[in-house]
Amino acid sequence: MEYRFILSLKNRKTVKFLRLLPLLLILLLPMSCQKSSGRFSKGDDFLHISFSAEIRSLDPRIGVDYPSGFAVKMLFEGLMRMGPDGSVEPAIAKSYTLSDDHKTYRFFLRDAKWSNGDSVTAEDFAYAWKRIINPNEGDSLGVQNLYPIKNTRAIIRREKPLSSVGIRVIDDRTLEVELEHPTPYFLEVLSTSSLFPVNARIDRENPSWANKDGAAFVCNGPFILDRHRIDNEIVVVKNPLYWDQKHVKMPGIHIAIIKDATTQMNLFEKEKLEWLGKPLSKIPVDAIDYLKKEDKVRFFETLGLYWFFVNVDSFPFNNKKMRKAFAYAINRKELTQHITQNKETPAMGVLPHALATQDKPYFEDNNIELALKLFNEALEEMGLTREQLPEITVNYPDASVHQRIAEALQQQWNQAFGINIKLEQQEWKVHYGKLQKGNYQIGGMAWQSWLRDPIYIMQTFREKADGINMSQWENKEYQKLLSAAEQEIDPVKRKAYFNKAEALLMEEMPVIPVYFTTIAYAKNPRLENVYISELYEVDFRWAYFNKER
Repeated sequence: MEYRFILSLKNRKTVKFLRLLPLLLILLLPMSCQKSSGRFSKGDDFLHISFSAEIRSLDPRIGVDYPSGFAVKMLFEGLMRMGPDGSVEPAIAKSYTLSDDHKTYRFFLRDAKWSNGDSVTAEDFAYAWKRIINPNEGDSLGVQNLYPIKNTRAIIRREKPLSSVGIRVIDDRTLEVELEHPTPYFLEVLSTSSLFPVNARIDRENPSWANKDGAAFVCNGPFILDRHRIDNEIVVVKNPLYWDQKHVKMPGIHIAIIKDATTQMNLFEKEKLEWLGKPLSKIPVDAIDYLKKEDKVRFFETLGLYWFFVNVDSFPFNNKKMRKAFAYAINRKELTQHITQNKETPAMGVLPHALATQDKPYFEDNNIELALKLFNEALEEMGLTREQLPEITVNYPDASVHQRIAEALQQQWNQAFGINIKLEQQEWKVHYGKLQKGNYQIGGMAWQSWLRDPIYIMQTFREKADGINMSQWENKEYQKLLSAAEQEIDPVKRKAYFNKAEALLMEEMPVIPVYFTTIAYAKNPRLENVYISELYEVDFRWAYFNKER
């Protein structure tokens, strides 16, 4: 809702005060009722941050979404990691070798320990990865990150047995991985949370270990889990058994689960939170201008985008022209300038600028004339009139910015087509599960690449059975183009394959791109050495408070 004040005042101070009134109201709103009154105590050197939603799981095979992945990266570590300079460096693997054909890696593990004192072994990695790949388990939505490993896709499709996968334990400290084809980004894949290990012995003996806290939760990362209170807080403390613990500066991190952005802003202003905004939480849209003027907010573009999955199995979006009509009728420029306001750029394709294969957009933003033409053609093909078209439902997560985007699209689509659009908001985990099960028509969601390569975003739509392909769309020509891109060594030819694949995706429109995302955040000026990247990553393992500032 928009409020407009018409003033005729000579007193500029009064005008200035009234301009700041919305922000003052935000900051003066009472804090949401918290379950633990001492949770924001500043009597320690802990880092205090917040998540906007409860996590799905702390099991790295399951918690591959946001914000779960942020907590998982605090608690676990893989063979490789992103170093403080953004480059891939050895982690649990102290070294590796690569065969002459660039298809077989051997990783040699360092003397690393689990939080219970067990040694981290090659079997722990092999066990975790095979559980993800096993079609009878279905533990993870991060299976796509294992696609480069030999026979992974064939196993998922039940065409080959699990025993044929290219993962071999040579001994406790040696893991061999055979790839389908040379994969120049594979080491980067190994730094992603979905390829972290789990303690195989513990997982076999107590499959519910990830639902515990304290000593019962076994991990191998820079921090260990002290406690987890659902919808309240997650507290992690420095892991004394972590192999690189001497470089971990923070004694612990307190994560408050705060769904309301205004409450987060209030706590940040009171210096009870050291971080405000992405990628961990949200900045209230109404506060962006204030933070800009105060030079407190920072922006940079990520390798991600906000899009709307379209369920191609759901009427009327089983018609391609209907899907395209809805895509073309969006005014993205208006959305980014007046709704999101975080310096996002309109998306007329799915690959962010740094990964794009062409400069020209695949379609025109806000092309109402073409959208209406396609809409009417779709109705004719389905034998319907506009009045006979059932109400369309748009699903979105429970955050104010998602609601504002959905409301804006509701208005734009209503104006373009003269139809009713129903909005349904759900808590994040419910929303995610609903889209994953295909129980929706159109569903909004931010999507982030975990790799500096087009393959991560493009392969979202590769297989129906992936669990991440929420559109339910599958196309054999698209699959062939991605396979050709994966096996192509020549970067120019590889780029051409991705270009054809993206063009096909935008012609079929199983997903409607809206804008390329940015990270907008503010932090305590004393907080230094935080690693943050265009991969929507944030890592506090090297962070510290500069007490001289």
